[in-house]
Amino acid sequence: MRRAKGKITRKKSGSGGYESIWIYIPSKIAKDSTFPFSTYEDVNVEIIDDKLMITKRDELFDIIENYGVENATIAKLLRKKAAKNQDKPFLFYKDQSYTYEELNNNSNRIARGILKLIKRPRSKIVKRIKISIMLPNCPEYIFCMFGIAKAGSAFITINPNFSYDVLEYILKNSNTQVLILDYIYLEEFKKISPNLPTINKVIIHNAPKDFEFNEKLIDFQEIFTSNIKNPKVIAKHWHTMQINYTSGSTGKPKGVLYRNHFVLTGINIGKELEEIGFKPSDKLYCPLPLYHASSLYWGILPALFYDASVVIAEHFNPIWFWKDIKRHNPVGILYFGAYLAELLYSPPSKTDRSHSIKWAFGCGASNELWEKFENRFGITIYELWTLAEAIGITLNKVGSKGGKIGSVGKVLSGYELRIVDSKGNIQSPGPENVGEILSRSILPMAWEYYKLSVDTLRKDRRDRWVHTGDYGYKDNDGYLYYVGNKADIIYKNEEQIFARQIERIANNHPEVLESAAFGVPSKKQGKEYIKICVLLKEGSDLSYENLYNYLIQNMAFYMVPRYIEFKENLPKSSNLMIQKFILKKEWELNEIKKMTWDSKLKDIIPIKKKDNKLEVFD
Repeated sequence: MRRAKGKITRKKSGSGGYESIWIYIPSKIAKDSTFPFSTYEDVNVEIIDDKLMITKRDELFDIIENYGVENATIAKLLRKKAAKNQDKPFLFYKDQSYTYEELNNNSNRIARGILKLIKRPRSKIVKRIKISIMLPNCPEYIFCMFGIAKAGSAFITINPNFSYDVLEYILKNSNTQVLILDYIYLEEFKKISPNLPTINKVIIHNAPKDFEFNEKLIDFQEIFTSNIKNPKVIAKHWHTMQINYTSGSTGKPKGVLYRNHFVLTGINIGKELEEIGFKPSDKLYCPLPLYHASSLYWGILPALFYDASVVIAEHFNPIWFWKDIKRHNPVGILYFGAYLAELLYSPPSKTDRSHSIKWAFGCGASNELWEKFENRFGITIYELWTLAEAIGITLNKVGSKGGKIGSVGKVLSGYELRIVDSKGNIQSPGPENVGEILSRSILPMAWEYYKLSVDTLRKDRRDRWVHTGDYGYKDNDGYLYYVGNKADIIYKNEEQIFARQIERIANNHPEVLESAAFGVPSKKQGKEYIKICVLLKEGSDLSYENLYNYLIQNMAFYMVPRYIEFKENLPKSSNLMIQKFILKKEWELNEIKKMTWDSKLKDIIPIKKKDNKLEVFD
């Protein structure tokens, strides 16, 4: 970073004495090779936290400005698109389809039902409340999200796979007053219901005909009214639209708060999809869970903004996947890396190359998976990087054809990105210069957590750079390579090891399906041993010794795990990322230790008894 003393002056010009303000930039800054501006270039000027910020203006700014931030609400977007596209199909699910107009009408039906439910008698005041949704993927899920937003309230999308204590925490922390719940989750909810007195209405979706409703348990059909008129509730772009909770891998889940103006991400992502070939006549296949924010911001909103169509699936399944593709003929798909792996490791089929899919857009594709997947299915992978907090996003649009397999690409318009060392110094390009990824938004959208202070945001208040906790490096062309999260770093002696480096090598073994490496504590202070949990391919008879020998031959000695455990499954989050915090906690259990192989002993860990306690030999 270069600094120099500048000056602001006021000058009068013209016969009318028009006053203008001039900013003097010293020559040593203006002549520096990193100075980003050219003569007479249009720039963005804004005041943030008592600081004057001058940033480059790009095409995205013009698009957003033309659209108007004040128009950035679900209600206005749906009205506008329904009027424009009317009978054009927007949403497909199994054998069902809904036009743009039907999407708006059904959202209005939900909005009217919500307003009737929460509005005080004889009062014109509309309460803005928090309404949680706990449904499987289905069209009603989307109608509920949009209907709640149209009613001026905020929706919370909840992962039904959370444990009871996490579900209870989220429903309390979010101040949920109304819960829209599918009947299949009712018994689960009843176990925590006594601890949730603020929830006064539970709307049951898909209840059996003989179900007994009462004052608290309400039939979904009561809020799915016949009134299709747009409600008159005024939703502003700064009003809270959604709260989406993280998986809680490093502590309690945090509620990421999205205001209505976050619908503008649909413009940004849609613009990138348009560049790779997404057209208004195309369909985008979305097998991601609708409770995951990526479904809305990577798929549904971009398709809305760019007048295209979306296909949703009940959930991802390799067999259903190809049936859906044959039925709907989408041109692109959204993915998590684990989805691509399941498709790749399924038996060869005639459909491998006989399909409509041209590209896949998502995250989590490893180098090896990427290359094999493209070669087998003829589908181009476009890999991205982002966080749930939406503080930055990168996209690799050149991929294998541009020699950038393994990269998550370059930062998109509206964001800035840098790699720094532990002291905050910008890292030079190259894989030997791994550092923390810092991101900064130059869009008119701040990121927030619900009920958490600014300190929690890891934000440098001086210049708005955010410490993401993710690590990576850039190559000489400015492409980002993600190597892991801070929580994934294993400290062994003087070495700092990223678990992904170990997992990538282990997963290359022909009999290994996937793996998870992590550090486990040693009795020696500040030292960790490495353990790897491995899921073998079906029919494999791979032994601990053979896998250990393979690891020794293919990685540096300090990276080789001491402990190996073969597992039948690995715990995963909503985006199918392995939940290592669960595996680390399992290490405390002796029954897990008794199933773990120790390379020093060349055998399963023996348990000794000391002071009436079971201990592992160290």
